Amino acid sequence: MRRSTRSTSRRPKKAYAYSGTLKKKEFKLSKGHNQTFNATAQESVKVGKKTRVYYYVKSTSNHKLAGWVWHGYLKTPLLSKSAVTKLVASGEDLNPSAALLKQPEAFYGTYNLYLRKQFNMTGKLTTFKNNQARVYVADPAIKPYAQKAMGVWNQALGRTVFVSGTASNHQLVIDTKPAKEWDGLNDGTHLYLSSTALKDKTYMDSVADTPEIRSLYNQYEDIADAYKDAANGSAAQKTYLSQGHTLYDQLIAAQKAAAPSYTNYWEGVLVHELGHSLGLDHTPYLTDIMYAETSDDASVPAWMASITGMHRRILTIHAGKRQPCHNVM
Repeated sequence: MRRSTRSTSRRPKKAYAYSGTLKKKEFKLSKGHNQTFNATAQESVKVGKKTRVYYYVKSTSNHKLAGWVWHGYLKTPLLSKSAVTKLVASGEDLNPSAALLKQPEAFYGTYNLYLRKQFNMTGKLTTFKNNQARVYVADPAIKPYAQKAMGVWNQALGRTVFVSGTASNHQLVIDTKPAKEWDGLNDGTHLYLSSTALKDKTYMDSVADTPEIRSLYNQYEDIADAYKDAANGSAAQKTYLSQGHTLYDQLIAAQKAAAPSYTNYWEGVLVHELGHSLGLDHTPYLTDIMYAETSDDASVPAWMASITGMHRRILTIHAGKRQPCHNVM
């Protein structure tokens, strides 16, 4: 075997590297403190009822520093900045590789600012105590959605970070309040869902955002621009008017066909907002739960990318009832 380790002594006055018989002291570990060693062999030794693991190590800078060392005095060295940069560059954008996720704890403290910038991490929005946040759901109607969203993050992180709180013991309150500008909003201590949207049972018909919907919208925009540029009352303008109506109908039909279920949508909004509590910023990728059309657009909902501001503009003007196309354009 060959692996790179770094010595660190808990008791520098008593910590030594030994000979092969573990009877002769080769050197005091304090001499090699914070040096890098190559481990070339490993042995397990029975000491009473316990088993102790030793590595045979050699210093990379001083060949005289060599011997068998108890594994507890060794730790894996941190990657260099250049190595971290290469790992980030070689991976998928905003998706840390397994190599980055399996580093020692000190690694994340050392490269905290760099990693936050590379992976859109803003720092925890909500206060966590002992790596947990107690969440109190003030509105019983949305409690099932909140519990599911908390469970999604707990499972994804492999640990329980969100736990149920009470009215008197919590770090985050989930509640509802009227709003037409956003579906979910998180200020760190309070996470709100829009009661206006929650009460609108037809709302799901307008939130889907798929490649087909985007394509139809882009075509609609092109026709809208052509309509504006055409001479008033001309045959071309009438043609664009007709095409605009057709595209609008297709857009509405596509959104209804792709509409998520009421439950899945609101669970998704809460997963997105809890992501902000964890310190995750928005991403530009449509399939990401943290997607938003712009990084500072707090009004864009979170499930399946939801509806973009462009789609809202069309649907708000039409208000579910087809209007003359020239009023939209």
